[in-house]
Amino acid sequence: MALNMDKKGNNFLSEEYCFFDGKHKRCKGFITLTASVYHPLLRKQIALATMETESENKETITLFWTLFNEVLQKVSGNSSKIFNPLGWCTDMAGANMAGLINVFGEDCKQRIKSCEFHFKDHRNKMSKKLDSESSEIFKSICNSLLESTTSSAYDEAKSKMDDFINEKKEREFLTSWISWWNDRRGFIFRAFAPKQAPQMNQAEVIHAGWAHRDLPNLSLLDGCQADVRDAVTLDVEIEAYERGTASGGTGPSHSDRQRKKHNEQLKRAKKLGKDMFPKNKGEDGRKIDPKSAHRPQKKCSSKQNKGNRTNETVEKPTSPAITVTRPSGGSFQPVLPQIQHNLTPSSTSCSSYSTQVIPTTGRSAIAAVSTAPMLGTNPCSVRSVVPMNLSQLFQASVPGMSNQTLMSNTNVSVQSLPWHSGMSPHPYELVPLPSRAQKCYGCGSVFTDDYRLPPHNLVVRHVDRRVIRRDEKTQQLVYGMDFGNTYYHPDITHIKRKNPLYSGLVHLSSNLYNSLDPLTKHVVNSYGLKITMM
Repeated sequence: MALNMDKKGNNFLSEEYCFFDGKHKRCKGFITLTASVYHPLLRKQIALATMETESENKETITLFWTLFNEVLQKVSGNSSKIFNPLGWCTDMAGANMAGLINVFGEDCKQRIKSCEFHFKDHRNKMSKKLDSESSEIFKSICNSLLESTTSSAYDEAKSKMDDFINEKKEREFLTSWISWWNDRRGFIFRAFAPKQAPQMNQAEVIHAGWAHRDLPNLSLLDGCQADVRDAVTLDVEIEAYERGTASGGTGPSHSDRQRKKHNEQLKRAKKLGKDMFPKNKGEDGRKIDPKSAHRPQKKCSSKQNKGNRTNETVEKPTSPAITVTRPSGGSFQPVLPQIQHNLTPSSTSCSSYSTQVIPTTGRSAIAAVSTAPMLGTNPCSVRSVVPMNLSQLFQASVPGMSNQTLMSNTNVSVQSLPWHSGMSPHPYELVPLPSRAQKCYGCGSVFTDDYRLPPHNLVVRHVDRRVIRRDEKTQQLVYGMDFGNTYYHPDITHIKRKNPLYSGLVHLSSNLYNSLDPLTKHVVNSYGLKITMM
């Protein structure tokens, strides 16, 4: 495979990057250096070479790639043959890059791409040292630095970052941090890094596979045996693919990746156009708006004008219209599951039923229902509910009311609410517990050793925005901007702590289920989850 990765060749692997990283604690007292590649036909990450070393430094990494080239020369019969992939994706460790340059020369520096996940991880850690408002601004500027497609757009974002740091003295600690990344911008930021390079270092996939198959801290002999086992398994999979009987992995196929690359190119073209021709470029103080009046519009100050503005907004809703009407022959007061969202009524009394709808992505919405008082009771109160299907929401709160009645004659106002775990568009999945997962996101308990070995090593994974802290002023939970994996014990009560309306539905890969032993399948079926095969 390494020979087929020659960027000057015609093999499909000539378009693939080589991923390089070191794995700690695979063998006791050693670091496992790994080179791997994604195989689009087998649809999985394949290890090209591994080497156990006592330390990860420039000398050992130089030795790794020197031995790697010697193997290629023996296999190819060409004494001048060297590894020549499209590029390398590795972490930002200086030893990794220095070792590559020692073996492959200065030219390979232009083909090295670093992992964007590590930049985002460092960004999030630094943002925790700022207040909530400054944290969001800092993250936004960091995203602009990363995603800029031209050097001029990057320079503009860098200038904004410098101004942001200079605004307050307590932000001075960011100066050295941003300077460190700026000095290495050619490896990480898209305006300077190799084009069409991977954004993440997929070497972690190989490491995760070891954690699922083998115990940590193996002896050198056991590690060698595991490597031979994986090599033999790979040969069998390749032979099965040639016969047309292999199912392959679960990763994207060659055609899927081509479509993805095409879509990425379209997105990059749009981004490039914005960076090259910003909207404010060339403004000369001669803006012409055919619909503008002869003077700036005055702000509405009277109550009457404010009422007119509100009515105008309601007449042109941006989300599906919903109302709650009182059934004939009586009155009611909906009682909904309460979750504190610090909502306050727009007025101290209510004369009619109204509904506030906050649209969200996907199939969810958050609704806050303001109800009129019962006869002889106090003024209305505001309650909120967690995301659920809108028709189910109001049918639950108003028994006997039809969907047609609920979905007509609506007064709507939009109001934002904090993030909630049930708002994530990603499904819940049963997966083997990865070694890096330490605690259950629901109960907060540490995963015991029982959950790291069959038959109890399957947990529920959900891609969500994590809580990073509580705001000191408002006492509201502050969530990170990025989505990441969260892991739960396979217990509905644990998941409902983050998503009270969780139905128990969970996805399970058919390939994973078929590979389980009978005892593990029995344990999975005893969880009481609604399992859907993928």
